[in-house]
Amino acid sequence: MSLFSKSRKKPRIGDVFVLSFPGGMYCFGRVIQNNAIMCKAPIFNLVYIYKYIKKDKNDVPQDLGVQNLLLPPIVTNNQGWLRGYFETIKTVDIHEGEVLPIHCFENDDFSPAKYFDEDEKELNTKYTICGSYGLASFWYVYKQVSKKLNLPLPALDPEDEKS
Repeated sequence: MSLFSKSRKKPRIGDVFVLSFPGGMYCFGRVIQNNAIMCKAPIFNLVYIYKYIKKDKNDVPQDLGVQNLLLPPIVTNNQGWLRGYFETIKTVDIHEGEVLPIHCFENDDFSPAKYFDEDEKELNTKYTICGSYGLASFWYVYKQVSKKLNLPLPALDPEDEKS
């Protein structure tokens, strides 16, 4: 079963969304870009996931700064929203200090590893906050949050288990 209503609405920059976990716990994320490039296609979402866990999904944290990131930046598609695993709560303006100056993604398909930004431009160095290069599924996001916060994973819709 989906956790939220499925949405065909394309995520917008500044959209704050939630992931739902068993026990009525919600984790918050935000769309930082909706035209990130992966596999040469500029159609993906660069999202941040924050360390906040709350019982009320509408209790959006006030401080969505980079110091409160739970995970490094992630590039994902719209499937989390389309399948009802992410729910947009509201859209808020993004202010200075709420976005990393450089988004770094490590591609370990190379030896030594190479580093790229969200536009697939190669970086000269690895930055302190560095995500994994590649397109992440909504389920990858759930598993990473679950692992970091020791939360049980929700049940997947049987249709999504085939994906």
